[in-house]
Amino acid sequence: MTPLQVLEFFVRHTAFKSTKNISAIANTDPGNLHSCLAGKRALPVHIAQRVAAAVGLVASIEDGQLSLDVASGSIITLEVDTTELINLSGALASLAPETNYFWRLLVSQEEPVRKGVFAIAITSYKDSYFVINLSCESTDEAYRALEGELPDHLPGKRLPQEPDQFVYSTNNAT
Repeated sequence: MTPLQVLEFFVRHTAFKSTKNISAIANTDPGNLHSCLAGKRALPVHIAQRVAAAVGLVASIEDGQLSLDVASGSIITLEVDTTELINLSGALASLAPETNYFWRLLVSQEEPVRKGVFAIAITSYKDSYFVINLSCESTDEAYRALEGELPDHLPGKRLPQEPDQFVYSTNNAT
């Protein structure tokens, strides 16, 4: 994914904030932001930096190209539908191509909800965290995701879910 596509993905999937809210935080027009993220208009660097900051990223220009990284000490919370797991994987791989993520998957022991968030995936990156609220349209879709799509599409490894195996240190991923 290009940095512009990654930024668009994060803006579209940032949990608890709409594109309109992110525009207000970044002090830019929502329609203009939408056009820029869709590639219909050029995205000025100063707007890219403010929008990136609003979603927990840092934007810079390297060799005349937009570059993104995760802001130090941030917790980035996204809500991603199971149908977009491949895009999530692409966005994370574009941000940090050499990173091997270690995921902790939190799933309710009860029946998944019929529609909405059914699990939370958490991983660290440097001194920051990604918290991914995984949503679905049906219980069957949630089961399919848990059984096959999540392991196939989340980059990195899934850590065990048993409570006695939880690790709270960012220095040790096991």
